[in-house]
Parts: sequence; structure tokens; C-alpha cells
Amino acid sequence: VFLLGITDLFAQTLYVPGTIVKGKNASYYCSTKYEILIKVNNVNNVDTTTTMYYDDGTVVPFDVGSAVIATKTEDLVRVFQEALTQKEANILKRKIIHLLILNVVTDKQGNTREITFKFLNDDPVMTKFAPDRLYQLEQELKKILRLDPNSLDKSIKNIKYIQAISYKDLK
Repeated sequence: VFLLGITDLFAQTLYVPGTIVKGKNASYYCSTKYEILIKVNNVNNVDTTTTMYYDDGTVVPFDVGSAVIATKTEDLVRVFQEALTQKEANILKRKIIHLLILNVVTDKQGNTREITFKFLNDDPVMTKFAPDRLYQLEQELKKILRLDPNSLDKSIKNIKYIQAISYKDLK
């Protein structure tokens, strides 16, 4: 058992930029914007840029928008923690400068349609997180990630925002 633990601890990263990692329920495309940051998105995601568009096709200026995030940080942390084993949570708690970044795409009602995950390339857990587990986490996050629909500009096609889960918040 001890040897299995060591082997698992030193297992290579699953998410290598330029590759697709396949599971039974989903496949994820891996890329990188900066050398130290791994970007992972479901291959079924169709809106993978940070650019937002109005319904008429014009680009939304970067400084436009003031949507209100309806999701509480503690709910994000809870859903993430529920996806982790206790061993994984204990490892991540010690990585206080690490975090899981979520690039979120919502519809006009504030419901989450797509999530892109970003994490550091030396993340001891997320770099080895099986694609089917990532898919399950993605589905659970989609249930709770919401924008307040009353705060949204209804003329924007897909509203995008960033949410982060700090590992120091894990229990």
C-alpha cells in the first residue's frame, strides 16, 4: 500500500498543453496561455474565448459590464471539497498560494453554460485529476455558479466572468 501511495504521488500530469485527455463521460482539451498555467476545457465547449459579443455581433468593450455574482464563495469551496478525497484536500490545503480558476460562460438568465478550468502546472492534485472526476466537478459547479439575472445586460449573447477557489479556504 505504501508503494502505491508513492507511485500515485509521483504520477505524471494528465493535462499536457496541446493534448486531449479522454474519459468515459467527457474529453478535455489542454492548452496554456502562460507556461505555468494549464487551461482545460471540455471539448464540447463552443465559446472558449474571453471576448463577449452583443446580439448584433459587435464586440462588447472590455470595461463594460457589472453583473452581480450570485454564488457564495463558501458554496464553491464546498462543491470543490466534495469532489476531493481527504488526502487530496490535505495536500491542497498546504498550497496556500495555489487556486483553481474558473472561466465561466453564462446565458442571459445568469445560468452557467460552460466552464474552463485553469490551474498551475505544478498543482499536485488538479494535474492528475481524472477527466471523469473533472466532468463530475464541472456538472456540480454548473448547478451553483450563477449571476444575478437582474444585473445582466440582456443584449450580450454570452456573459463571461472569472471565479476562483483558493486552496487556503479548504477545510
